Amino acid sequence: MHQLTYHGVLTPAASRRSEIVPGATRPPASEPAGPSPAPPPRPCNRYSWPELMARVFDVEVLRCGKCRSRLKWIAAITEADVIARILAHLKLECAVRVPMPARPPPQAELAY
Repeated sequence: MHQLTYHGVLTPAASRRSEIVPGATRPPASEPAGPSPAPPPRPCNRYSWPELMARVFDVEVLRCGKCRSRLKWIAAITEADVIARILAHLKLECAVRVPMPARPPPQAELAY
């Protein structure tokens, strides 16, 4: 069962939906006579991570802050020991910060 209901230009059959939603096209009002051609390939409606950052935060994440040249994505490093070695080589802080424990709920403070 659908949980969302769209109104206005976000509805699937809205005439101006293609102006708001990227890649949205309105289906033709009537079917043409004769054999139907193969449908064109559907465009990808997903944005890449750099496109999202530029669109939402107005930040070009793949642009060098010093010389403004284009940066190239090499890798995403997720292993803690590799990250620590790279930061140590660059003489940057590599200590892992332990978060503070959560405070008790405020209702406990109000108990008599």
